[in-house]
Amino acid sequence: MKRVSGWMASAAACLLAAPAMAGEDVDAKLAEMQELVQGLQQKVEAQDEQIEHQGKMLEDAQRVVRADEQGTLSGLAAFIDSLEVDGGVAASYNYNLNDVSDKFNPSFGATDRNTGNSGLFLPFHRDDNTFQVDQVWFGLGKPATEESRGGFRFDIFYGATASNYATGNTFSREDFDRDSTSDLVVDQAYVQYLAPIGDVDFKLGKFATPVGAEVAKQWANFNITRGIVYSAMQPVNHVGLIGTIPIGDMASFGAGIANSGTSLISAPDDSKEKSYIATLYLGDSRANIRGSFIYGWEPAVTGAGSNTGEQTGLADLTAWFNPTDNISLWVNYDYLFVEDTGYYANGVALAGRIALGDAGFALRGEYINEHPSQNNGGLLFSDTHRPHVWSLTFTPDYALTDHLKVKGEFRYDLVNDSEEKEFWEGERISQDKDQKVVLVGAEYVF
Repeated sequence: MKRVSGWMASAAACLLAAPAMAGEDVDAKLAEMQELVQGLQQKVEAQDEQIEHQGKMLEDAQRVVRADEQGTLSGLAAFIDSLEVDGGVAASYNYNLNDVSDKFNPSFGATDRNTGNSGLFLPFHRDDNTFQVDQVWFGLGKPATEESRGGFRFDIFYGATASNYATGNTFSREDFDRDSTSDLVVDQAYVQYLAPIGDVDFKLGKFATPVGAEVAKQWANFNITRGIVYSAMQPVNHVGLIGTIPIGDMASFGAGIANSGTSLISAPDDSKEKSYIATLYLGDSRANIRGSFIYGWEPAVTGAGSNTGEQTGLADLTAWFNPTDNISLWVNYDYLFVEDTGYYANGVALAGRIALGDAGFALRGEYINEHPSQNNGGLLFSDTHRPHVWSLTFTPDYALTDHLKVKGEFRYDLVNDSEEKEFWEGERISQDKDQKVVLVGAEYVF
């Protein structure tokens, strides 16, 4: 019985010990699982922190991109805002009261009907009884300022004005056959820099001449036609370098060097010589005066000396006076000479315009006296004597809209004290000392 009892006691002890051992294993497993869960939880938390950090980095990057885009757009907008854009279209009709009816007769030398033998009177309205596109102009530029010291400017134009410049006043049969609106002329094309020292304004490239009161852009003048002082004596632009420095609030001085000084429009650099430009401006928008002097070797100065070229000078004085908002006046004097030949010419032009509401009236009077050289006579006009040339132009205008203006014009030209006759007249292409031309035109400007 003792053995059975002992065995049963041992068995009972084993049965009682088994659950205790099983409980210890479960606790170990639970502890292991809990540790595993905690590890997973830590990894998840670490991943959440990493994701949050990456999200912040992405947001920062997006802010930088947006700032760059905004900066780029802002810079582009600022550049666009700094641009100056202008232009316009001008068209006209002209009729010569000398009744020059012959269309083209080279046997009489009638290669042109309104400009006279010299081609200098109405070079932009050459044909009689004709409709034409005078000018199609487009200009674009960014001026140099203290905030942005770099700049540029270019102006291009088409039309009869450009056709005249492009042909070089040859007036050949081919010139008459071609489309007068197809030629293109670059009036200005320069790079600009405003230096921080002295605010010196530099322009490199093709720039408008400082000489004269009238300019290439048609609607910037009082009249439809340009005057004889402009056409016969003055350059239009130069290719080179010019610097202008302000002197106080009402003065400036400019000096430059160019390929050509007195050629009509941006002559090619056909010699190693250069021309030199100096200009002084005094005044403000109400009243001002500008003196300019151009001097240099000009090739092929025929009629005034050697055909190989001579030292040529042009002194110009231009004054503007605007006593009221409705009255504008200017006077322009030029002295042209060719050194060591005895040749010189004097030219003076006076003009004024009165505005009466939407209407206006302009009057221009001009005179040129040419003194021939010792050997080969005159340089400007066909006469080999000493011509006295006069011109009178009357131009009323009326603004139909803020941008559209119509003009009428009567122009009278006379060559006096001359044995030769300058102008064509009549059916047979005879010649006379004077001519009378009537024009009407319209200009749209933006």
